[in-house]
Amino acid sequence: MHVEFSNLASDGLSGGYVMRFEGSDDYRYKVIEGSFNCSNGTATLVKIQSLDDDLNVQATLSAGDNSSDGKVLQGSGWNLNASGTTTCQDLTSN
Repeated sequence: MHVEFSNLASDGLSGGYVMRFEGSDDYRYKVIEGSFNCSNGTATLVKIQSLDDDLNVQATLSAGDNSSDGKVLQGSGWNLNASGTTTCQDLTSN
């Protein structure tokens, strides 16, 4: 639905992001926040949130935490990894 980038490097190869999309559970929206670095292939995940129809935060799962209920991730017992790898690719238009 919506992506915002912040703190982008001058070449656009690193920075932060916030993505918002429609949820498929009891909450209207999900928000994912993290960062990326295409130069070294790393990515971080800060948190995932569940929002209601009025965009009020109803639940937050921060990186490194375990999901104790289904308010953010479907089911429970999931561990939200704080870091990982990423692959970046140039987009071209016709």
